Amino acid sequence: MMADDMAAFIDALGLHKPFIAGWSDGGQIGLEMGMHYPDLASAYVVGGAFYKFTEQYRQLITELGIEGPNQLNAEAIEANFGIWNAEIEAQALQLSVPFWTEPNYSAADFAKITSPTLILLGDRDEAVPVEQAVEMYRQIPNAELAICAGADHGLQADHADIFN
Repeated sequence: MMADDMAAFIDALGLHKPFIAGWSDGGQIGLEMGMHYPDLASAYVVGGAFYKFTEQYRQLITELGIEGPNQLNAEAIEANFGIWNAEIEAQALQLSVPFWTEPNYSAADFAKITSPTLILLGDRDEAVPVEQAVEMYRQIPNAELAICAGADHGLQADHADIFN
């Protein structure tokens, strides 16, 4: 749905083949856009994205307090983010479904991405193993791969100079 919304937004703005970059959930949206709208972008940067869940990802999301689709642990969320209220609960509930819906992309899905695509990841990413980035790189035509040494899932913020 978010990829569809972004495609409609780009169309509404009248943009012609924009460059699209996304990190984490934004990277997931970039993958979806590339698969479903192959002629939309001139190129993609897909950062911190995965194509299948790992046990580390499931553990990380659970520790954050999102224990499953529509299953929250309010104490864990408050401990991690320092706040719990009705607005946070509503946002966490909305995120719980996509956070627990495994994409399970296939080689055929990746082959649909025809725009040049940079797969970007930190070598210490807690949620996405380097092996997944390498696998995506190998399955996407016109892909390049950048693995940033010493960077985790916060690469875009902690190493903004490299990310930019």
